[in-house]
Amino acid sequence: DKFRKFIGLLFLPYTGMVLSFSVIGAMLAEQVHWDRVVALVVIYFLGLGIGGHALDAVGSKGTKPWGRVFSERALWIAALSSIAAAYLIAIYYMIFFVPLLWIVAATEGFFVFAYNLEWFRGKFHTDGWFAFSWGCLPVLAGHIMQTNRVGVSVLAIAAAMGLFGLVELLLHLRVVESG
Repeated sequence: DKFRKFIGLLFLPYTGMVLSFSVIGAMLAEQVHWDRVVALVVIYFLGLGIGGHALDAVGSKGTKPWGRVFSERALWIAALSSIAAAYLIAIYYMIFFVPLLWIVAATEGFFVFAYNLEWFRGKFHTDGWFAFSWGCLPVLAGHIMQTNRVGVSVLAIAAAMGLFGLVELLLHLRVVESG
């Protein structure tokens, strides 16, 4: 039962969306470095899939489907250890291959805490910031991880994926509210 609750904690549709957006960004590059694709998927799975969603469980004002199966301490340990592991992997690539990724990493680091813990009275826990942080930024991260640059076409695809993420979120909320 605890394993099933852990899988629920991962919010796999959203985690899968973010992972796919990072892969889409990578595939926009002329040359694909597959080790970097895998590394970024692991980074987002650890940082958002586990870390961000554990923080969401800690910071959420509402009741979650898994209730109180996990202690606050266990959630903090899962969040901080997975986010730290994600950043350790990212730092390797940022130092040796893709220094531009520091900008995305710092921005995502802010959002993983501000969005999920509802800092600043929830100002960053909005649909728009969701679309930006978990829609646009993964596409940019995927492309930057491959090329260490950003172009207009990549920004357009990132914006489109942000809108797609927003649609997914709004549809999910509509289903939850009607269900």
